[in-house]
Amino acid sequence: GGSAAIAVAVIRGVDQHFRLGLSDAEVNAMAFRCEKAAHGTPSGIDNTIATFGRPLLYRSGEHPTVDPIHFETPMRLVIGISGEPSLTVDMVAGVRERWRRNHNLYEQLFDNFEMVANTGLAAITEGDYRTLGDMMTVNHGLLNAISVSSPELDRMVQLARDAGSLGAKLTGAAGLENKQYAAAYEAARRQYGVTQEQFNASLKEAQDKAGTFGTVRGKHRNATFLSDALERYRSSEGAGSQ
Repeated sequence: GGSAAIAVAVIRGVDQHFRLGLSDAEVNAMAFRCEKAAHGTPSGIDNTIATFGRPLLYRSGEHPTVDPIHFETPMRLVIGISGEPSLTVDMVAGVRERWRRNHNLYEQLFDNFEMVANTGLAAITEGDYRTLGDMMTVNHGLLNAISVSSPELDRMVQLARDAGSLGAKLTGAAGLENKQYAAAYEAARRQYGVTQEQFNASLKEAQDKAGTFGTVRGKHRNATFLSDALERYRSSEGAGSQ
């Protein structure tokens, strides 16, 4: 949502400076054009939320609809910043390509996304934040299923759950150096013969030792710890058999 917020802020700034008298709908439409330039095929939700500045239910389509959401009781949200940049356009393009290769499977996953969103909306209306938290966590699992999460984000979600949160999910572009992760896994698979599960375990071990959520890219000590962990998997009996 950062790019949408900046777009809305700039448009409103120009509007006020030149006294153009733009309506919220016009600001939103201009911000959506900015989002299309930045992300290719955005959903439209980020610029809409940034324009109207309140909780909304947004449905895209030929005739998008926007409905306000009212929270019966206050709720507390904690936002964790990963510190690693990612481009939404890359994430969207990746999902589109996987959807083309596995159309039926992805259509079923998208149906589940809708079911989770509707269940979460009903939970908000009823003030049932425990169910809302469950739906956030399920949503994260679905995002993981379409390959827009990463071991780092999964770990952050788990830390939030362990700390007592009712639910947690990624937001934003996600992916966290997804291309670098894919390349690193492929290199590890070829060199060490490890499975993706073993690679993820090795990556987590390296990050635990280095004390950071960051990827191995550009962080020498993370790379060293990761190499050590992968070497142990290669020398173990389990790595060769899997």
